[in-house]
Amino acid sequence: MKILDEIVLYENKNFYPAFPSIIGLEKNKYLVSFRLAPKSEKNYSHLHSLSKAIVLTVYKNKIINTIELGSEDSAAKQDPQLFRADDKTILGYYFRYTFHPINEKKLFKDYTFIEYNNSIALLDGIGLCVSSDNGKTFSKPNIIKLKNGIKNFAIRGNMIKIGNEILAPIYAYKKTSNKNDKYQCYIISSKDLINWKIKTLLCETEIKKNKRIEYFEPSLINYKNNIIAFIRTHFNNSDGYTSVAYSTDNGKTFSKPEATNIKGYPLNPLFLKEDKILLTYGYRLKPYGIRAKILKLNEIKNINNLVEYIDNSSEIIIDYKMKNSDCGYPSCINDGGNIICVYYGCIGKSKIRKIFMKKFILD
Repeated sequence: MKILDEIVLYENKNFYPAFPSIIGLEKNKYLVSFRLAPKSEKNYSHLHSLSKAIVLTVYKNKIINTIELGSEDSAAKQDPQLFRADDKTILGYYFRYTFHPINEKKLFKDYTFIEYNNSIALLDGIGLCVSSDNGKTFSKPNIIKLKNGIKNFAIRGNMIKIGNEILAPIYAYKKTSNKNDKYQCYIISSKDLINWKIKTLLCETEIKKNKRIEYFEPSLINYKNNIIAFIRTHFNNSDGYTSVAYSTDNGKTFSKPEATNIKGYPLNPLFLKEDKILLTYGYRLKPYGIRAKILKLNEIKNINNLVEYIDNSSEIIIDYKMKNSDCGYPSCINDGGNIICVYYGCIGKSKIRKIFMKKFILD
């Protein structure tokens, strides 16, 4: 790997940016989204009632336009992502938190919430904004609601398009009467971007030999009618790693997740060529930073051997200078053979979190 350029795309001592996403518009021109919130007085937090979804237009490393995605939505916006549906259509999506007084806690016993600073942060669905002019403007948000009773869910991972159908990976936390609460990952789908339905249950928390395995933040990629899901996994609250599952029937059913040796979670898999995928992920062990693996899918003779192939693939170190584990979530595009990668973190003695943009080529 040869680094061509690296810049700090965003930093502000009074704000905390995180969870970036990037798509290409044309050569040297990109859209970059990220979550932005006022810095807490005591520490950084991924929860804030004033959290916004910011989208930058970047041309030759300079910001030429800034918009707020879903500004009409009064909810706190978490972790906006970008997905190109076709040459003109770009989707900007985020998950929502609404905040309520702590004395209303009993009203939310069947919902997914977090007690935060004497308030209830209620996980409250997904906001979806659509650009039909290649990122120049975005629509007001459509709040995705599902009709099957699931009311609280989130999204961080990559969508895919099969024919005229968009498939999106979500995760939710299911509360049960016997206190055996669990995370569940689903694939939802839509043909008009307004009406969404659950296509399948991807996976859910499981207990193996009295050990709890939790799955969330799934991400998708489609390779020759094989849908591969990369799923953030925690084993008894350990540091996160990646499991994979796959579908050979366009997402109607998925295999059971299998653990890989990736210590991170690739949320934005990138096709380098027709049969080559770049998996980038935050590395939250020392030395903290960004790492990647390259999968040459044509070398995988059987999809059942995917995990073995991933485990035997060599790891690339993109960045090893992050200050602590609050870093990562890289997103990359291929710009004429140059890889443009955005991610967040903090370096050196500074306590200011930054959005980085690094350009490199692979050997």
